[in-house]
Amino acid sequence: MGTFEPHFRYYTCKLGDIFEKVIDSRPPFFKLKGLYVSNQTIKDTTIKKVKHDFEQILSQLKHQPPHIHDIKLSTRTEGLYSRLVNTNHIPNKQNLQITIRHFPIISKFKTTVTVSRNGNLTLHIGCTYNPISYSITGFDLLIQYLSQIVFLLQARSGGNAFFFPIHNWIVTYYHFNKDRVIIDSPIHHYSISDLQEHTQVYLKKFPNGKRALRWEKKFAPNTTIKEEQEKAGEEQSRYVPSFDCARELYHE
Repeated sequence: MGTFEPHFRYYTCKLGDIFEKVIDSRPPFFKLKGLYVSNQTIKDTTIKKVKHDFEQILSQLKHQPPHIHDIKLSTRTEGLYSRLVNTNHIPNKQNLQITIRHFPIISKFKTTVTVSRNGNLTLHIGCTYNPISYSITGFDLLIQYLSQIVFLLQARSGGNAFFFPIHNWIVTYYHFNKDRVIIDSPIHHYSISDLQEHTQVYLKKFPNGKRALRWEKKFAPNTTIKEEQEKAGEEQSRYVPSFDCARELYHE
């Protein structure tokens, strides 16, 4: 990106007789000189309007209670892989991993578990419509859920497999999000990304018919669940009461 921008500025200067800047933003928007663009094409997208709405709503989003979703975890196991093979779990022909997607648990989470020959176990928890509260209570809920997953894996493998304590499992990845119920505004029709910060603000439609503006950032912490829970507890004291109750979004 650093070497691209100087070249881009060079060529736009050289081609100044051909192109005309129509929106002075980052990145800027150009059109061919003499090309007519109807008002409908750029309606409600002037920089002042979008910037004002975006800054106002983003400041409100910052006070919303934080949640996490699209969570990935990893841990070591011993004896699980071989016992799953012995109980008719068929490994993938290409990578020899065993993947389990169906767990008889009444839960808002959708979980995929992958077990490798070397004992590594990875979990992907999908909960974009019902994210986990980034708080001490939220991680307690996560640990409780993972204990059910361990119980079912033990049952499927015939028992006696070794798992590390759940609070020592590694959090390898998650989406950190804050949501706010919205009213209609031009900004709600756009997705705004900051590639350097790995953040995005976009409209989120929920199965219960509600809509929210979601601020989202991707993290790859590689910390233990215990460490993440402690960090969530420290940050929790800095949040003020939210403008909206997130529960009305996440529960049908």
